Amino acid sequence: MKPALAPDIAPLRVLIVEDDPEMRRLLSAVFRSEGFNIAAADHVDSALHLLSDGFDLVMTDIRLPGRSGLELLAEIRHTHPTLPVVVMTAFGDEAAHESAAALHASQFLDKPFSIDQLRCVVRELFPAWRSL
Repeated sequence: MKPALAPDIAPLRVLIVEDDPEMRRLLSAVFRSEGFNIAAADHVDSALHLLSDGFDLVMTDIRLPGRSGLELLAEIRHTHPTLPVVVMTAFGDEAAHESAAALHASQFLDKPFSIDQLRCVVRELFPAWRSL
């Protein structure tokens, strides 16, 4: 298996914020299989605590217990304005898309999405990344 990144590029650090355990495990497994460093949270407060560890990318669901992924995105824009954030939801109506865009989400993925769609999003955000 070839490495996901060129030898002189450190692995991406990805924070996955997803309350569905199956989806969280799937996303984590996909990114880990490519050599990425992964942390995962199932709610906003946990994600905000983990953010101090430094990440290259955050992937968050919108519907989370307690506070929403859009609230997380707003907080991230306040504290880490250039950090790429991909918003995911199974309820991707126009209002959700508009809200995410207004908060400067880097990308929006409607669930269910394919691993190929995920690959395209990550390649767009990180052109030096070779494969997922």
